[in-house]
Amino acid sequence: MQEFGICQLSVIPVRREGAHSAEQIHQLILGDTYQVLEKEEEWVKIKGDFEGYEGWVAIGQHYAITAVVRDELLREQPSFLNETLLLHNDSPMPVSIGSTINSHILGIFGEKNQEQLKAHVHSISEESIGQTARKYLGTPYLWGGKSYFGIDCSGFSQQTYKLHGYSLPRDAYQQVEIGTEVSLENAKEGDLAFFVNPKGRIDHVGILLSNTEIIHASHRVRIDKIDEKGIYSEELKRYTHPLHIIKRVLK
Repeated sequence: MQEFGICQLSVIPVRREGAHSAEQIHQLILGDTYQVLEKEEEWVKIKGDFEGYEGWVAIGQHYAITAVVRDELLREQPSFLNETLLLHNDSPMPVSIGSTINSHILGIFGEKNQEQLKAHVHSISEESIGQTARKYLGTPYLWGGKSYFGIDCSGFSQQTYKLHGYSLPRDAYQQVEIGTEVSLENAKEGDLAFFVNPKGRIDHVGILLSNTEIIHASHRVRIDKIDEKGIYSEELKRYTHPLHIIKRVLK
């Protein structure tokens, strides 16, 4: 029988292989559901329902649900946490912005925590995408991260767009295939800017706040200047990422 699961912790690392020493390539955050592809004694290979990413999670962090429960959760109108909260149950639990707050997740917390969660969720953010993106300012860069506690560049753009009702692929080289190309001169808040490494491969993405400013995850989520050459860091006094293309996803 096919097995499924749900993330009941603030964040769970998803690794390339079934070992704690293996590279973290992705994360699950509270409320994410997934399909179980394979099980070993200590590790579970999963495929996330939101972005279809595959990897391994420790079996002690896996919480199994039935196909019926998983299908019911996927049919619910999605509600996402728009702030990072500290919940107090038997012990404090920090919960990241972008977490999916469904009926199952509400059910595992006490009444007081349920009310706190309900007060900070929405299906589609009514803020501007720039306002949403700024909530991550200062979040440390973490390869494979997609939470407030650590995030990478494509996880940052994906999670910000998720809060506005858009589903982006997980990685920058996949995200660049979405949307319509626009010039920097005509760019506006919410457009995605993509950058290349010395080999010409897409290796970075950020969200434009205007056609002169960009917010992106590089060492931490930060705001830098951008022009036709790329991102200019006032802190480092140099260009850090060569601009490749700008894409418009938001209507």
